[in-house]
Amino acid sequence: DKMLQAMANNLHEFLDNLNFMHYFINQCSFHSEMRGPNFKCIQLDEETLQLNYISRRRGLNALVLGLVYRAARVLFDIEITIGITTVTEYARGENATDIHTIYKIKLDTAPPHSSKTEHFASAKKIDHSLIDSANFPLSLRDFNEIFPCHICFNRDLSVEHVGFFLLNEYDLANRKVRLQDVVELLQPTAAQMSFASFLENANTRFIMRMKLPGNRAKNRNEKPMDLVLSGQMQLLESGNSIVYLCSPYANTVRQLLDTSHYLSDIPMRDATRVLVMLNQSRMWQLDRNKRLEEACRSQSGRESELFERQDRNRRLLYLHVPAQVGESLHQGKTYEPQSYPEVTVLACSLPDFPAITAHCSPREVIDLLANLSHRFDRLIEIRKLYLVHSFADAWLMVGGAPDRGRADHTPAVLDLAIGMIAEARQIIVLHFGLPLRLRVGVALGAVTAMVISERRPKFFIYGDPVCEAKALCYLADPEKCLVSNNVRTSVTKTLCPVYVFSSKGYVDAGDRKLLAHHLERNENLTPVQLVEREDENIFFRDTITAEEMECWELHAELAARTEREVNSGSLSLAPRLLSRSWRFRSNRSDDSGISEGGRT
Repeated sequence: DKMLQAMANNLHEFLDNLNFMHYFINQCSFHSEMRGPNFKCIQLDEETLQLNYISRRRGLNALVLGLVYRAARVLFDIEITIGITTVTEYARGENATDIHTIYKIKLDTAPPHSSKTEHFASAKKIDHSLIDSANFPLSLRDFNEIFPCHICFNRDLSVEHVGFFLLNEYDLANRKVRLQDVVELLQPTAAQMSFASFLENANTRFIMRMKLPGNRAKNRNEKPMDLVLSGQMQLLESGNSIVYLCSPYANTVRQLLDTSHYLSDIPMRDATRVLVMLNQSRMWQLDRNKRLEEACRSQSGRESELFERQDRNRRLLYLHVPAQVGESLHQGKTYEPQSYPEVTVLACSLPDFPAITAHCSPREVIDLLANLSHRFDRLIEIRKLYLVHSFADAWLMVGGAPDRGRADHTPAVLDLAIGMIAEARQIIVLHFGLPLRLRVGVALGAVTAMVISERRPKFFIYGDPVCEAKALCYLADPEKCLVSNNVRTSVTKTLCPVYVFSSKGYVDAGDRKLLAHHLERNENLTPVQLVEREDENIFFRDTITAEEMECWELHAELAARTEREVNSGSLSLAPRLLSRSWRFRSNRSDDSGISEGGRT
């Protein structure tokens, strides 16, 4: 709205300047190739205007009626009546047609309207000057100096005189040339290279390109772009000549340099100088903002990458502590030792691990343990339990710590035990062609938890249930889960028909005897359901046959015998190696153990 209000003081001048507004929108602001309409307004009398509207787009005649009426009311607070007088079409080439619509605009001054005439049309120009024209001091040379790029031509388009810049740059002195030999009309596209057409579009900005090569172009190795001029057509008082008042058409410094021209070629008073500098400053600002945005995006990417690395490092640092404990440590808080009155501890190991390590390569052992750990981790995540630690063939899990609010940790641990035995059974030791066996011990009781080590924090629990679970695991048969009496009592109170146990009797667990039971099965869920396999079509081994169990026992016995032989051989060899080493020693010997007297 502010831009429209600043265009003119009355409706007549507003309509006359619409052409420049379209030019600015299309060329300067949005660099659009769209061809805008052409407006020309003629004042018939103080209360009547004639608007000439030329466009190549059909169907906009009625739209102009409403826009002009609305502009008169909103911008100039006047009431008008507007109507279409004539509509004429002119063919412009093979596929182009100009539609010329003439509107008659009448100022409405009848009551109750009080429209002001000065807001409707321009006041009559005063036809005199401060001095007599005969004494006017401005000469043609002065005019050529003031407007160094102007071109004056008559009705025949013969060039009468030009500004000093064009005169010297293109060697036009003492030459009879026509306008079409000097310049090429670029805009407006509706105009023709004729005197009458120039008068019809006098209120339009004209853009022309020089056809002649300049003197500066001859001194350059590469051909520069032709100079483009931009300005207006001004009819002289005689009515027989038009002066094209123009300046080099350039919005940026690059456009000036491409045509081998400089700011010094533009007069000081010409706003083109300011426009070029402002646009150059704007382009520099845009380029700077673009670089800043790219740098910000780069830094943003690096920042996100840094956050990802920090998060990954934090996860690795607190890998061996529960999530809530790790978050507390990350915030700088100290995790004090915590007592848990009732937790369920599970310990498990591979009874055949000595036989496996004796006959399998290190790579095979590592792959086997990695496969088994991956399966166990999935089951632990499903049951929402916590892995305290794993070492080679041994694992220790806990339920009820550090999450105090969980009441079903004992059934969850028992389901985990059945699932772990079933999952281990699915792995085949290739060297033997036998399924892997696992033994499990489960105990219930009070423990104390704490975090040890500051550099690599680790969640650690200790108490009687830990020792009992490890002892029960060591005493359990392969493919069996041995639980303490506390575990059986806890689950049978509320889940009596769910878990099936068989009595093992009292077992010797170091300094104490424990009443133990074998966990047989879960009556409601099968091992396949407990492991929650994602692909149910994969073969699932339910049990290990008696022949496979016997083969494992033979391999375990052979591995134990080999270990005993190695140990006995090492003990018998040690005295002989010790006595042999003394033969090479003397009272005077160097660090190598060889006497200084010589080698024997």
